[in-house]
Amino acid sequence: MKEIKKQTKGITLIALVITIIVLLILAGVSIAMLTGDNGILTQAQNAKEETEKASLIEQVQTDILGEQANGEGSGIGAGTLQTILKEYFTEESVPEKANDITTETVLTATEEYGGYEIPLSDIYNGTITPELELIETAESYTANYLDINYDGEADGIIYADLAVGGSGEWGTNGKYSYETKTGLKEYYIEEENYDGEAKFGSVPGKLIAPVEGTSGEPRFYIMALEDINSETRYCWYDTATGQMSDYASTTFQDFGTGAKNTETMIAKWDGTVYGAQNDNGTYDDI
Repeated sequence: MKEIKKQTKGITLIALVITIIVLLILAGVSIAMLTGDNGILTQAQNAKEETEKASLIEQVQTDILGEQANGEGSGIGAGTLQTILKEYFTEESVPEKANDITTETVLTATEEYGGYEIPLSDIYNGTITPELELIETAESYTANYLDINYDGEADGIIYADLAVGGSGEWGTNGKYSYETKTGLKEYYIEEENYDGEAKFGSVPGKLIAPVEGTSGEPRFYIMALEDINSETRYCWYDTATGQMSDYASTTFQDFGTGAKNTETMIAKWDGTVYGAQNDNGTYDDI
């Protein structure tokens, strides 16, 4: 009986060791299942983050859709978009200038919304309309460039700003002056440092364009960016001089009224009396 007891005790010890080993293995497997890249806890944390991100993205998208429904159209203005983003994302991650926001911008949510990094392309991938940077009314913009037809290229250099007025001398051609006017169109800076190929004196400057749809008189007088047929001499409708009875009153003397003079002169041109507009034997009419 003593030998049997000893054998029983031996079997019990082996079973205990085996049990401990099995428990250790199971514990290791359990820990591996709970932790690690594919562990239950990690997957649960990832699922939680993805849910919070999706919820944040949905909130921002709802705000964007609301602005579009209020008149933004299919796209959204850069300034409006910037305002929305600042409600959810840190000030450092939202560009200071609204026009610098692109779909490539990476945003960082505030702590309230989890602090996640989210590319704007995950939220919005549509058109972002640049915000117009309106020019000042009390500042002169002479020597800058004007884009009349919104093609991104200068159509002339500004030599008179009617919102400010001015005076001076045109070399040997006498003095000039023009008063400050009101009721002028609004303009915005299309490009801060215009560096197009056609530049007056090759000096970079602001490229300015009128705001479409605004009423008012033109604010600027501009001159061509290059000489036109610089070797040819022109005269201001020489063949009408002395023949058009109201020539003096038709040709306005106010500063910068050349375009108006041209339109009026062409409308009044009498070919049967003056001949062709460019039919001067010495030099062409202009």
